[in-house]
Amino acid sequence: MPAYNPSLVGTVTEVEPIHVQGVTKMGRMTKLTWTANASGAVTYKTGHWFRGVISRVVTEPTTVTQAYALKLNDSHGLDLLGGAVSAASTSANAQYSGVGSVSECQVVDESMYLVITGAGNGDTGIVYIYEL
Repeated sequence: MPAYNPSLVGTVTEVEPIHVQGVTKMGRMTKLTWTANASGAVTYKTGHWFRGVISRVVTEPTTVTQAYALKLNDSHGLDLLGGAVSAASTSANAQYSGVGSVSECQVVDESMYLVITGAGNGDTGIVYIYEL
């Protein structure tokens, strides 16, 4: 299978993961602040390696003019969220976890790709990725 290697577009500022205390386990949270390009798109390869379970992803619109689709792709180009974020809100934070249901999580050991389509030109938002 060929490696997933999309062209990178838009801009993203990545904050190094910070440690967060869960109910039973210490985890990490990575913050990605994004700005869409003129086509309303963002494709970004994370600067650090995720090792563990992606327990949830939170979207926070900051200046979003239209609903957008968000994927968190692995190195095979597969969306760890299973297409769950096809119309992210323009005004409210939202939480997504796993494929199919909130109880399922994804195990990873690689860099991830943030892929956003359908946003407005210059729209901005934040994505938080929680990893155990």
